[in-house]
Amino acid sequence: VHSEDNRDMKTLDIALAFQYVTNVPFENLFEDCRKDNEFRHLKYWWTATCRFFKRSYPQIGETLGRDHSTCVFYYKRHLKMMDDEQWYREGYFKMLDELLTRLAYLAMKVGGAFGPHGKLY
Repeated sequence: VHSEDNRDMKTLDIALAFQYVTNVPFENLFEDCRKDNEFRHLKYWWTATCRFFKRSYPQIGETLGRDHSTCVFYYKRHLKMMDDEQWYREGYFKMLDELLTRLAYLAMKVGGAFGPHGKLY
């Protein structure tokens, strides 16, 4: 993930924390979601999380191997599901809370998701 970063948090650290709290390898988000698959909602969550961290749609698209218009669609779908689906809304807030806790822990403990010598924590 090589996107320009805002809000004093590297996109790579956010992606690693997202992977940690969802327990889903980040590369699974690259799967085609036009088919009904189990990771579709995670793409919406990832897009919303990136928007929370002030990433632009082109930056988010870069992380998923998609163009910015796809990410606009993902974000609009996220907003609709937040309104319509209780399971989705509760899951997103739980995931975001865990992600923010994980990032705070990493920032205090090791200065980021990568500690000394590039070891993943």
